Amino acid sequence: MSQIEKNITSYCMSNYGNLVLSDPPSPTSDETEWTSILKSRYPRFIINENEEPPSRELYFISLENLGSIHVDKDGKVIKSTPREIVVKRINDYLTVWNGKVENAIMKACSSTLVFSPIIKYYLNPLRRIIATLLLTGRISNQEIKWLPNTDRGYQWILLLKTAHMVEEYENGFKYGDMWAEFYNKANAILNDPEDEYNIIFKANLQSLNRNSVFEHLIMSYMLEENFSYIQDVMNLTQMNTVINFNNAFYKPCLESRKLLSLKPNTVLNYYNRTYPEQKLVTVSSAIMDLVSIGLLHLREGKLHGNEDRFEKMLELNPSAQLSLPF
Repeated sequence: MSQIEKNITSYCMSNYGNLVLSDPPSPTSDETEWTSILKSRYPRFIINENEEPPSRELYFISLENLGSIHVDKDGKVIKSTPREIVVKRINDYLTVWNGKVENAIMKACSSTLVFSPIIKYYLNPLRRIIATLLLTGRISNQEIKWLPNTDRGYQWILLLKTAHMVEEYENGFKYGDMWAEFYNKANAILNDPEDEYNIIFKANLQSLNRNSVFEHLIMSYMLEENFSYIQDVMNLTQMNTVINFNNAFYKPCLESRKLLSLKPNTVLNYYNRTYPEQKLVTVSSAIMDLVSIGLLHLREGKLHGNEDRFEKMLELNPSAQLSLPF
C-alpha cells in the first residue's frame, strides 16, 4: 500500500468510523492531486430460525458514492466530504433501500393482499365505485355522496382519476382511458389458466368471471401503485398493519435472499424497528389475516413464507448495491 493510500485509509477511519471505506485513489492527469471515493458495506444481522438453535447471520448492503477524500501528491488531505453529510447520505440510501424492498414486496403480494378480510373491508368503498361504473358506465357526484364516507369516496376517485381509470364529466365520473386496457387484461387473465393472477384469483374467488377478475385486478393495482398515499394520507390503520407485518416478515428474507422461518415475536421485533411500535396482541389479527390468505403459513409456532410470492419478490428485488448521484 502506498503512502497516499495509507493516509487516506487512516483519515477515513478516524473521521468516518469503520462503516465507511475508501476506494483506491485516482490521480489527476498531472498527478498533483489524488481522489478516493467513499463507500460502505452496511451490515445487516438476520435472525435465522429455520433450525434450532437459531443463528444470527451477517449480510451487507453496498452503498456507493457517499463522498470523497482529496489529497495532494504528498498524501496530505486538502479536501473531504464532511462527516455529517456522509452520515446523511447513508441514511438517505437506507431509506431508498427500504422503499425499494417494500415496493418489491407489494408488487409481489398485492394480488393476494386484496383478499385479506381486513383489507377487503377498507377497500369496500373502492369496490362500490368500480361496481357502479361496471353497471352503468358512470358514477355521479350524488352517488359518491351516498357512500358511508363521502370524503373517503372522493379520495378513491382521485386515485382512480390519477391512474386514468376514470375521467370527469358534467355530473360525476365515467370510464377513463385505462379502463378498457384493464378490461382487456382481465379477459387475458381469465383465458390463461397459467397466468399468476388467474391462479391467485381462482383460489380466492367463488366465481371466476371477467367482472370479478376485473374488480380485483383494479383493486390490486390501486393498492400496489398508491400504498404510500393510502398509508400516509388516508391512514387506514388496520390495513396498514396487515401490509407492514407482511413487509416485516419478507424484508429479512429479501436481504438474506432466503425464505426464513421466524417466530411471531421475532417478526414483531423487525416490525417495531420500522413502524409504530406494537404488541403481539395488537397485531395478532393482522398476522392471522396473512395466514388466512396464504401469504404466511403457521406451523409449529413459526411463520413460514409463500414460496411463489417470494420467488416473485426475488425477480423484483432491488440490487444489493445502491448508487445514487449526489
